[in-house]
Amino acid sequence: MACLRYHQKYFQNIQGMKIANPCGSNGRIAVPLALLGANVTIFDISEENKRYALELAECSSVSINYNVGDFCEVDLNIYSENFDIVYLEGGILHYFSEMMPCLMLYMR
Repeated sequence: MACLRYHQKYFQNIQGMKIANPCGSNGRIAVPLALLGANVTIFDISEENKRYALELAECSSVSINYNVGDFCEVDLNIYSENFDIVYLEGGILHYFSEMMPCLMLYMR
């Protein structure tokens, strides 16, 4: 829970929830969420971050999903309405001039 810092209170009961983590980088948030029982999918542009995040997850005895590519080009036919929570880590909103991909992942 300490890894989630100020957002701990929002993740008290996430067992079985599907969480998207855009710009999830090296898994420093995704792995703790997976340890709490969530099914986490990272969207990030870095293959190196993917390798690190998957290794971190394996060492933590959890699994995460990792999609390498531009989040603004995510296939909404696959991911639209697929997540219970979209967790945007602090400081990433300025990367997106168009927030529709984020909203489409979450809308139900």
